[in-house]
Parts: sequence; C-alpha cells; structure tokens
Amino acid sequence: MRLRRIAALALATAMMVSVFTACSGNSTDASGDSVEVISTGANGSQQSGEIHEANADDEGYYFVVNNVKLRPNADLNKVLSSLPGDPIYFEAPSCAGIGMSKTYTYDNGAYVISTIPLGNKDLISTIVLYDDSVGTPEGIFIGNSADDVKAKYGTPTSDIDGALTYEKNDTMLVIITEDGVVTSIVYNSIV
Repeated sequence: MRLRRIAALALATAMMVSVFTACSGNSTDASGDSVEVISTGANGSQQSGEIHEANADDEGYYFVVNNVKLRPNADLNKVLSSLPGDPIYFEAPSCAGIGMSKTYTYDNGAYVISTIPLGNKDLISTIVLYDDSVGTPEGIFIGNSADDVKAKYGTPTSDIDGALTYEKNDTMLVIITEDGVVTSIVYNSIV
C-alpha cells in the first residue's frame, strides 16, 4: 500500500509539472506572430481557452469530500478551509503570467486538487482521485469495472484506450481503466 501511495504522489508531481509547463491561450509561433490556442472537445466542438468562474452548484461533474462540493471552474478559496486534513501544497507561476497556479495533495495522495488563477480567485482546474478511499458521488471507486462506470454514467462521450470521458457543461469526467478496471478518476475543467 505504501508503494501505491508513493506512485500516486509521483504521478501527482508529474501532473503538476505538466500543468505548470503546458500553456493555453495566446503565444507566438516561430515567425513571432500571435497564435490563439484552440482545443477540440471530444464532441468535435472548438473551445477557445477562455477561463471563467462557475458556481459550485452549477450543473456539471463534481467531487464531494467532507460534505464539500468541489467542482471544476469553481473558486477553491471559498471552500479550502472546510477541507479535512493538511495538504501537501505546491505553487508555481502560471504559464500565462497571471498569478500562481496551486496544487493541494490530500490524504497521502488519495486525491489532488489543482487550480489556475483568475484575479484573486483560484479556480479548480483538475481533481484527480488515486485510491479507493475516495470515489465519485455516484459511487464509482478505483477498482470498479468499466461496466460499473457505464452502468452509472451511461455511454461515454468518448472511449479511447480505456479513458472513458463524460462531458457536462464546462466539466469533464475522465475515468481511466486498465484491463477493464478503474485505475484513476479525473475531473477537468473545460475552457
């Protein structure tokens, strides 16, 4: 079990590095011209990368811990003091140069919350669940089968290489499976 937690923390660290080094928004190409990064959602729609704040009660996918609803694109500052335990905390300058991106690792790596800055707010960008001590409000945990996931959530928006992706408004739930068994659960903001 200790090895699993160490692996989860290593994965969380790797994700933090990738979050802080991967930029969205405007950048310049080799010619020096400004380029707006546009991503394509699983349903084929284009998204412009504009960051916006959502309310915790807005429709979308969310994680609940200690009766606190954590929803991508909602301000973590509003509920941070209500979360149980002392997290491992990491921050780094936002790649867009607009403040500090922050990461909180809870319960020895059971779940990790990452934020992006928007003014004086820290919007939740990603929540990752790494072990079976935490699960989705719908009752999906690490170790469930892909069939259990589909029974709870229905047909995924996409199913690529064991990554079952569900989209609702500006949130995305990605349930990673290996050999038909859930290995991690990821809540993402869609910008």
